[in-house]
Amino acid sequence: QLLVEQLIILALREIKKDALVPPQAFINRALGYLYSHFGESVTVGDAAAYVGYTPNYFNTCFRQQMGMPFGEYLQQMRLNYAKNLLRSSQMPITEVAYESGFGSLSYFSRCFRENIGISPQDYRKQYLEKD
Repeated sequence: QLLVEQLIILALREIKKDALVPPQAFINRALGYLYSHFGESVTVGDAAAYVGYTPNYFNTCFRQQMGMPFGEYLQQMRLNYAKNLLRSSQMPITEVAYESGFGSLSYFSRCFRENIGISPQDYRKQYLEKD
């Protein structure tokens, strides 16, 4: 009987370890949600609720799978979308900021400059000069 109990305990420990690693489906579902809603005011809590996890557990799993926290990934996604808009449209910079999911022009400009190295205006000029 002691041997059976030890085997059960070992089996439960293994199951628990496996449960800590989210399946690829979790990531696919979370990314699908992000791609559909990145232009909105999305929080880690919103995404966590969508996939059925607590925000802390979601962010931990997301970081393990994607190599960066949710907020950083979301910001990169928004910046990439903004770069595409700046290259492919004549949309005013303010509209690009809001369309990309940034709450204000000043926050967008600061994030853009910190991550891309130049202002959104200069990025657009640089790209137009290449054509």
